[in-house]
Amino acid sequence: MSEDLKRLRETTGAGLQDCKKALEESGGDYDAALLTVVRKSDKRMVMRADVITSYIHSYVHLGKIGVMIKFDVKSATTTYLEDFKSFCDIVCVQAAANGNDIMDQIVLGDSITIRQLFEQTNVKFGEDIKIADMVRWEV
Repeated sequence: MSEDLKRLRETTGAGLQDCKKALEESGGDYDAALLTVVRKSDKRMVMRADVITSYIHSYVHLGKIGVMIKFDVKSATTTYLEDFKSFCDIVCVQAAANGNDIMDQIVLGDSITIRQLFEQTNVKFGEDIKIADMVRWEV
């Protein structure tokens, strides 16, 4: 638990007691504690409905194809989660494989489209994740 405490403090910049309390309340579940700490800090800040947080994720395939995608989300909390980063990985890999028009492409190894994956992810996180910009290079 002390490793999680240290990681939580480094990730969020929150105080020791806030991190410790969040880990105790979550029964040692790091992701749940992270959400608790970030949500508390979000409540302390003045939040406006029109504020968008951007998150940039990239992927390079065999040194030949590069993809950089800017995702817009409503809460910075989401961008800290490993599940969100895994979602971004999937989208970037699909963009590398299929080009810029990816929303109706089937996810590799799955039977859903990227559009359906976005819908599921938005429901899971209570978000409205969107692709704000995407760049793809090929050499």
